[in-house]
Amino acid sequence: ALVVQKPGQCDDLVLLQHREILAMANAELEQLQVLYVRLDEAYDATCSWFHMQGTGSARKTVDEFFLAWSAFLHDVDRSRRALQQQEQQEVMRQRRLERSASRGLSPQSSRSFSRLPSRENLHQEREAAQQNHEGHPDNRARARTPRHRPDIVEGGHAVGARCNTN
Repeated sequence: ALVVQKPGQCDDLVLLQHREILAMANAELEQLQVLYVRLDEAYDATCSWFHMQGTGSARKTVDEFFLAWSAFLHDVDRSRRALQQQEQQEVMRQRRLERSASRGLSPQSSRSFSRLPSRENLHQEREAAQQNHEGHPDNRARARTPRHRPDIVEGGHAVGARCNTN
């Protein structure tokens, strides 16, 4: 039994609470609508600042806008990394030139020096040659024992004997 005292008024507490809740929700919805209109205007201004065609429903969506920016920033990052790598290579080249200059090498000789095999390759080649040399049956004993050979022989005696090891 709903009793209405005046038009628009009600005594039921549940309905009064629900009316209050709806009034607060309505006020919040109105605030959100105002904020949405402002946000839409700000996005239109942003799109026009970036020279993106279209306004309102004809403009790019927010997802498309940020996808374009993501791709752009990814490309910028890739270019920045490539530039950093080039700069590091240039610094390394300069250091090599400085080291070769301090050793008394000319830039031309340092260029030809840079074409030589790396230390690692030379080391591997030496190890392979040594293993081949030591692995041969005739060279096993000789590889461990030094050879003595006279430099100059005078009157049947060695003068200034030199010792070589292989």
